[in-house]
Amino acid sequence: VFPSTKQETKNRLAPFTNSRKKHLSKNQKEEKRALQEEIKVFWEENQDFHEQIKVFQEEKKAKALRLEIKAFREKNRNFVEEIKAFLEENKAFLEKIKAFQLKKKAFQEQEKNNTFWKEYKVFWKKDKVFWEEDIAISRDKMALWEEYMAFRENDQELQEGKGALWDMVEVLWDEKYALWKK
Repeated sequence: VFPSTKQETKNRLAPFTNSRKKHLSKNQKEEKRALQEEIKVFWEENQDFHEQIKVFQEEKKAKALRLEIKAFREKNRNFVEEIKAFLEENKAFLEKIKAFQLKKKAFQEQEKNNTFWKEYKVFWKKDKVFWEEDIAISRDKMALWEEYMAFRENDQELQEGKGALWDMVEVLWDEKYALWKK
């Protein structure tokens, strides 16, 4: 609102009386205290909200890490089962070889005729197939071993990640404690 006359302008610019100054000063102090209190309440509410966000994020990370560890353990368990099955198959192959070698020895001792030599030839063909299969199995064994080592390295990385998360949690707890002490 604009003053319409010089007198109104002069009245507005006139110095405040002491009682008016005291009244304005008191109002200003009360408003300042109320504003400070509102700021304090807002800060506390906001701080709790930030803490809740941090806790939620930490819980989410920890849950994801637990799920990764669980999946890794399941893969590792399956891998161990595959190795056991492979070793059982290998054991069966070794038993067949042993039986075949005993049979071969019996043939060599008992028979010296053409039938023996024909069976002997068949044996060597089977033996060749066996050794080719054995080489393939050895390659598969090596591939499984390399996978196992990769799983172990992954497990080590997960453990280190878990350690780092715990370190971060401890730092956050220390910060929370420091803020709480203030």
